[in-house]
Amino acid sequence: MAVLNPTRQLVSEILSALQHEDMQVSSIAAAALQNINETVVTDDIANVLVHMLQDKSSHIRCQACKIVGKISANAITNEVIQYVVESINDQEAEVQCEFIKALGKIGEKKPTDKVINGLTNALKHKDADARYHACKAVGRIAENIPTDKMIHCLIEALHDPDSKVQREASQALGKIGEKRETDKIISSLMSVLQHGDANVRCEVFISIGRIGENATTDEVVKHIMESLNDQDPRVQLEASKALGKIGAKKATNKIVSSLVNTLKHSNPLVRYEACVGLGAMREKAAVVEVVDGLLKLFRDKNPRVKFQACDTLAKISEKAAVNDLTSCLIPLLEDQDWSVRRAVCMMLGRIRSKIATKEVITSLINALGDKKSDVGQQA
Repeated sequence: MAVLNPTRQLVSEILSALQHEDMQVSSIAAAALQNINETVVTDDIANVLVHMLQDKSSHIRCQACKIVGKISANAITNEVIQYVVESINDQEAEVQCEFIKALGKIGEKKPTDKVINGLTNALKHKDADARYHACKAVGRIAENIPTDKMIHCLIEALHDPDSKVQREASQALGKIGEKRETDKIISSLMSVLQHGDANVRCEVFISIGRIGENATTDEVVKHIMESLNDQDPRVQLEASKALGKIGAKKATNKIVSSLVNTLKHSNPLVRYEACVGLGAMREKAAVVEVVDGLLKLFRDKNPRVKFQACDTLAKISEKAAVNDLTSCLIPLLEDQDWSVRRAVCMMLGRIRSKIATKEVITSLINALGDKKSDVGQQA
């Protein structure tokens, strides 16, 4: 719990306790200092932090790093920054990571050249965990103020020998790409799609989906379609999600056609996501080939795919020029899966003005007595 209005005497006593020879006492004092309201700024705090950052005890040095991450920007003096930057190469690996995390927190409040340079240099650290935390810190800062240098360093990190660093770099570049159009980011992400780690390939597609409209190039679509046949089903799934997300932002003919082909995929989760993607396009997907592809899924063996196909067709059918919906929908009102029956009722309700025939009305009246109440309510 934060101490909102600590007296100067209280702060002084806590700072004194930090110097206590008993490690347990100094640790409790360090924890207490973290709970001091971050608007409280004194030169004493900064001076004690500098001493703590140089303490012989690795535990105290780690505590100092955590405090640095919590105090306000005004309390972070140039001297504190200097010691944090210099200590990135601490003898103990755990402490190195804490210093890098502290520098990242400083960078979010005071992104000075010294801080940024310290973090980008840490991306070349010999320890993989240190590089991971540096990559994470650079990504958070670059999300708000992306500089060419930070983007360049993150692109280089895509080829780091450690896969968790690569995943973090991919995630950071995806967030930057949401706000800043750059072909270099997209092409760099595409360059690691042949990586041996499926988790890295998955993260690339998550980033592409996040970038959205700026990623609707023929090259990206080509890579996505190729990855739908990836040996890892997780990659197939993320690729299909990415295709749907970029299509929702910019539904090109190429993307629509690619999603229609994806409706035939052997993986039911991929077929499901293709339906979701087409549904997000709504009237932009109201073309005959889409409707035909969705109608075929009404006989899919997977209930979730059938339901999503119904839901998607309902979203786009108001704009679709389709004359043969009724004959496909009416039989599904007797489907064994109640969620499909409900979806059909919902769809018929949405397009009632187009197919309000006697047969449809009679079928919906019968559905009112469905044993599943949700179906009757939709009817």
